[in-house]
Amino acid sequence: MRASEKDVEGMISTFKVRINDVNDGFNMGKELKVYPVRTLSRPSIEAYILDAPEARALACFPHIVGEAFIQLNRKLSTKAAEAIVNVVGLEEWKGYVVHVHVLRAGSGYMMSEGLKHELGQIADVYIRPLYSKNRKKIEITYSDFSQLPKNAGLAVVIPDTVATGFTLIKVLRKLAEEANKVGSWIDTLVIYGFIADYGLERIAKEAKALKINFTYFFALEDVAALAGNYYDMVLYGPDTSQEAFKPLGAITHYDILRECINYYVPGLDQPGDWSNRQPVLFNGNTWEKVDLLQHLSESRETIESIQQRYSRYMWFKKWHKHICEAQIRAIKAQEERCS
Repeated sequence: MRASEKDVEGMISTFKVRINDVNDGFNMGKELKVYPVRTLSRPSIEAYILDAPEARALACFPHIVGEAFIQLNRKLSTKAAEAIVNVVGLEEWKGYVVHVHVLRAGSGYMMSEGLKHELGQIADVYIRPLYSKNRKKIEITYSDFSQLPKNAGLAVVIPDTVATGFTLIKVLRKLAEEANKVGSWIDTLVIYGFIADYGLERIAKEAKALKINFTYFFALEDVAALAGNYYDMVLYGPDTSQEAFKPLGAITHYDILRECINYYVPGLDQPGDWSNRQPVLFNGNTWEKVDLLQHLSESRETIESIQQRYSRYMWFKKWHKHICEAQIRAIKAQEERCS
């Protein structure tokens, strides 16, 4: 059962999905389309949405975890890196491209491999920002900047999940400080991954404060709407962190929404617990094995809650019910395999 054109229009209207903010896309390589986001682009800032089957799967199917998750990101990174290199002009920066591993989760995007496939040798730096227990402070608990090129302007690529942008601001400030120590500076900044509108604006403001000349955002499938818990990154649907009904709608293209709407559970956090979808995580000292069941059980419980809370709402259709049930079955099957 698929959503009709009328259904898609209804979801756009109910949840105020911002389809008019996005220009028509252009093909870049095999099965990847690049959509310029008109309303978020301005002098020195350019925002794009990347649409590919692998990105749709990561956004819509929370049961994809472990080695399958890494392989999907690896395949996507190869396509995305080609687009990023061409749009940004990274070929001109050979020898001065820096890939930042934001530990522990950022490496899961596999962008370092994608960039090396396109450019050959790049510099890899590592940094682990960690929230304090009360989540009021972010500390850098590990860093390795030994590969930073000296006495040069740098093109910095950071794959990460950007919700509020607070963590990435800490990373950028630390990176700018370390680059300055070796006579270098950030000239061009590229952010890639699942990105929320709130975080994008904060990063753009910080980039300006750091006097970064050009900043590019490459968001997967949409520039997400950020929920009231400052965590969930939603394509469309209710804000499940609020007691009262509050509609959320991302910035995306109509064609992307039309494809994703047949699989996506409305209101679900698209990246999910990105760390806990990966089989192992590097913390700066050792590799940690991940409890995949944590992400899976949380996703299943959220979908069950969405179905229970909203199934009587006028906007909740029969095809929504089928999507929820299919997702729950897939997650349960994955939970059994991981137990």
